[in-house]
Amino acid sequence: MALDKANNRLMVAAPGNSRYDVWQLDEDGLAARTHADLSVGRPLIGRGFAHAPLGTDETNFPGQSSFDSVHQRLFVSDSSDLQTQRGARIMVFDLDPESLADLERNELPHTIATLGNPEEGDWFVGVGPDRIGGSGTLLVDEERQLLFFADGRNARVLVWDIDPRRMQTGDDAIAEIGQPDFYSTEPATGTRGLPRPGGLAYDPRRQNLFVMDSNRVMVFDVSDRSLDQVSGFEAFAMIGQPTFDTNEPNEDLRKISYGPISLDHQFDRLLVGSFTKNRVMMFDVSPANLEGASNPDAVAVLGQPDFETTDPAVSQTRLTMTRVVVDTDRQLAYVPDGYPAGNRINIFDIHPQRMQQTLTPMISQIGHINPEGEMDFLARSANARITPRGWTQGRDVTVDTVDHRLIMSDNYSHRVMIFELDRMNRLLERGATWVFGQEDPASAVLLPGRDASTIKLPLAVEYDESHKRLFVADSWNNRVLVYDMTPGQVESGMPASYVLGQRDFESYEPMAARNRISFGSRDGHGIGPSGGRSAELSMDEVNQQLFVTDGSNHRVLVFDVHPDRIHNGSDAIVVLGQDDFTSTEIGLSATRWNLPGDLVFDENHQRLFVEVPFQNRVLAFDARPGQLSSGQAASLVIGQSDFTSDEAGISSRRIRQPDGISYDTVNDRLYLTDKGNQRVLVFDAHPDRLGNLPEAMSVIGEIDFDAARSGPGDPRHHADRLYDPRGSYFDAADQRLFQSEGLNGRMTVFTLPRESYRVDLPARSNLRYASLDARLSTGPQPLESGYARANLNTPARIAAVSTHLVTRAVMHGQSERESRELISAAMLPAAAPADAALFYVDSRDGRDALISLVNSSGTTASVRLEFEGLNGDIVEESRNLVAGGQIYARLSDLFDAGAGSQRGLLRVESDQPLNMSGLIEIPNGRGDTMLTPAPHVSEGAASSGLMSQRRVLPVLTTGAGQHLDYVLMNFSDSTVRGELSVTGRAPVPYQIEAGGVFIHESPSTAEPLLTGRGMVTATDSEAPAAFAVVTSSRRDGSVRSAHTVTSHQEGTLFWAPVDTYPDVLHHGDIDAELHVVNEGLVHATLYLELFDIDGQSAARYERTVPLGERAMLSLEEVFGSSPIRGTLRVFSDTAVTASLQETTVTINDEMIVADMPLQATPAEAAGELVYPIFRNGQGHATEVVLVNTDREAHDGELNVMSADGDIRTMILR
Repeated sequence: MALDKANNRLMVAAPGNSRYDVWQLDEDGLAARTHADLSVGRPLIGRGFAHAPLGTDETNFPGQSSFDSVHQRLFVSDSSDLQTQRGARIMVFDLDPESLADLERNELPHTIATLGNPEEGDWFVGVGPDRIGGSGTLLVDEERQLLFFADGRNARVLVWDIDPRRMQTGDDAIAEIGQPDFYSTEPATGTRGLPRPGGLAYDPRRQNLFVMDSNRVMVFDVSDRSLDQVSGFEAFAMIGQPTFDTNEPNEDLRKISYGPISLDHQFDRLLVGSFTKNRVMMFDVSPANLEGASNPDAVAVLGQPDFETTDPAVSQTRLTMTRVVVDTDRQLAYVPDGYPAGNRINIFDIHPQRMQQTLTPMISQIGHINPEGEMDFLARSANARITPRGWTQGRDVTVDTVDHRLIMSDNYSHRVMIFELDRMNRLLERGATWVFGQEDPASAVLLPGRDASTIKLPLAVEYDESHKRLFVADSWNNRVLVYDMTPGQVESGMPASYVLGQRDFESYEPMAARNRISFGSRDGHGIGPSGGRSAELSMDEVNQQLFVTDGSNHRVLVFDVHPDRIHNGSDAIVVLGQDDFTSTEIGLSATRWNLPGDLVFDENHQRLFVEVPFQNRVLAFDARPGQLSSGQAASLVIGQSDFTSDEAGISSRRIRQPDGISYDTVNDRLYLTDKGNQRVLVFDAHPDRLGNLPEAMSVIGEIDFDAARSGPGDPRHHADRLYDPRGSYFDAADQRLFQSEGLNGRMTVFTLPRESYRVDLPARSNLRYASLDARLSTGPQPLESGYARANLNTPARIAAVSTHLVTRAVMHGQSERESRELISAAMLPAAAPADAALFYVDSRDGRDALISLVNSSGTTASVRLEFEGLNGDIVEESRNLVAGGQIYARLSDLFDAGAGSQRGLLRVESDQPLNMSGLIEIPNGRGDTMLTPAPHVSEGAASSGLMSQRRVLPVLTTGAGQHLDYVLMNFSDSTVRGELSVTGRAPVPYQIEAGGVFIHESPSTAEPLLTGRGMVTATDSEAPAAFAVVTSSRRDGSVRSAHTVTSHQEGTLFWAPVDTYPDVLHHGDIDAELHVVNEGLVHATLYLELFDIDGQSAARYERTVPLGERAMLSLEEVFGSSPIRGTLRVFSDTAVTASLQETTVTINDEMIVADMPLQATPAEAAGELVYPIFRNGQGHATEVVLVNTDREAHDGELNVMSADGDIRTMILR
């Protein structure tokens, strides 16, 4: 944070958004507007924690800054948050108002120089006069044009000449403080040494530099005469220790502790912020008090009610994780609350006549307003992400696989989020249904104190399925909360049932004892990009033992949590990492460690795995009853060759700061989150095969074991990459890894590739599986094709549909967010096999027809294919199709002689029944291909009752760019005649020979859009099957949407799956409309019922459709819910014709229409269902749905097959 005193601007660091925000202030130093005017380093809506390419105007992880008001330059310490590629530089930006006025819209301010590295495109850390060791604090002396930089990793302060007439990229520093020369880095105490220089403050009147140095503040004379000596500076005063040679933490809370500093040189007061003690302390630094070493008491405190309290809270008087900048002229202190806190800039009046000794209220703040535009002192959401769907940083995850709930710790929002899953333990909805720690999913306050419903910085969650309990590591309160998760009793904000680690829900006594916990998160452990979590939980459900990482005490506690024995303040029964319950030794051995982290319990073999992040290892303990004992030694180590090594590395055996671990009980595999290397390693963890320094069998997040690709210019939106991976959970039943990504702000779910997927269908339920069409870091997935097959354990009446999606990846330039734009959606029924069929095909103007024939019989089929064009040309071909095989080809490739560029009819005949489907491919004129079902009719298709006399097309749109091809197909063995009538159009007569087709084209017009229906009426013989291929065009002639309307959906009972929830590939504003036409003999009473995905009745609707009329029903409106998901049953007391259309308004406001098949209850139960077309990759994806129309449950498995009939290994979501 920095002040521009010339133009009244405040520069606010937003490292979580990889930028600096520039706020305009008024003459009183308060915010002139409720928003920042511009940003530096990234757009105002840009993606956080982004990896900027070097040599550009973009920042990565901008930290401290200082402003030169004379020449309008902002100096920013920019660094990398990656352990694998540490980088640092000082970027200098031109923020002169005249320069900013010349920028184009959305153009970022430009850098004019880079210091700390010899070249602009370089940021490698190092030592010397032109390199720095990492990020640090900056301070500008405007009068002398000097820049001071606290280079903490090199234990020194560097001084640069920044006069614009001389400053250039890569300049050498002119002096250094804390070392004897530019190449020394040895930390030292005394008057000349700086063990850990951090914050800087400056007295321009006396030219004194204040340096926060670990547990003390050193004061140096940096006048011109002193700077002439270049190095070897000697402090003339020190605050915070009794002597210059000591540097111990102060136990007295009125004394100095490490933190950022700022100087009020008008009244000689030093303000010291505290990241861990949640306050700003004020010290008198009058010249009389700056003589030699001293350790004075603070004279005032901001953010706490007294000098002894350090409780994190957010209000008009309370602070959390503070920094501070003083405007001496206005006597204002600007105090940011950190990202786990208020995410705001608090403004205090610190004039001695108005400031209180404690609890001085803020006079204003920047960062939060309420809906009325007023300042909101309780709000604390970063980027307005406190919603049911958004979070700040998810650190840990667990899954209730029995009652199907995903539980995630949103630690910086101080809540635990609970999401509902489907019965396959997949996300149902991306918003949390309940939260603990807050009153509702849209709240995130941080108030003083604690009780049974308060959560502050939850770092870990663990679920006990055997007794339906959730354990939460409430780390800032140093306790574990226990919640009753019985279904039907869970509510947002509900109180915990028990507490471990404290006497009761109000107590706060962190210590090393048998019934106390000290996680250490208030001291910074587990917080920030490099922090390994110091609080973790794992459950042994068989023996009802809870393992708790007690980080700051360097131990793991074991509690008996059996429901009959658990109580508030329970004693631990075993301790690991220490010999007893009061010791806190650290070490590097089989029995000692430093800051243990995540845990997982192996139920199969009764082993406990303990990560030790900062020792780059994982220890395994024998936790069998009778073997588990206090102080016991680990039995093996992962990541190291022995128990006394802690080498970090990147290979199939080496790890760097692990921070997540889970176990696959089905395959005995260990999933180890190697956070520092941005990956997950998978180990064969069977006891017979696991030893010290094991080799991982596979890696998730990287393409090999030996490299980490994260770095400058590397994007973070790919499905095969990880960024800041943290806690994880492995669902062994469905082979699915839930992986949290803290700084990436997302939960990544990896389904492992496998051959078979579980089919579980309660009565009236439906089940979906979809391919990924993943955008990988190595490029899009290659296009693969085949078919899908569901095998049921017992024959069932199942309706089945496949959806074929075409999408395009779209990257928003400013927000750097990638979305998928839906280009096309086509839905096909998985019809029963037949031995003859007719397909309408179209190969004009770049169009083509994709045909799939699958032989699901056990015998090789002899297949005859014949194409007859409208010009009378006929080509034919015969093929043998082996059992389980597939003919999958475009019309243009199907015949050796070629079918030509025309419309026509494809006839298929086989001596064995085949499963058949077809899609028409239509170029949209913008480089993409749209899909719509190819009209087809097969042997055995229903044609009874009124359908034999007339066919109805329930919904047709004409005018306004709508182009319709009406297709009438005669599957009978005699000529048929009649007429086609369409609302608003003159009737068209037809005559179709046996096995032939009639096509009537209705070109697009500029007439207003008209929605009506079509009727095909026979004058002799039967009415032919009727279809309408509808394309919607834009003014430029490109195609917006394509869909096919059918006439065969006539009857009294239909089923269809409906889902208007957006998902990864299909998102936008989705609606489903049911069109019902009554061309029967009497008025129809229509009964609609929506079953949820588990088959439970969710909503009903009834209405009358008068004879000769059409009803158009939005399902979301009639069922009174949006969005909706489940199975739709349509029943009418007399036969009606129906069409169910799904419309999607995409992210670019395009409307995509798809007709969803309505299927009658199958006449016969079947044990196998075949989806003839299954494609994935290059923008194509397939979703298959099964609808159980029976009154009883069914199960089985789903496979994706190759064209040769082999089962393929696939990833389905």
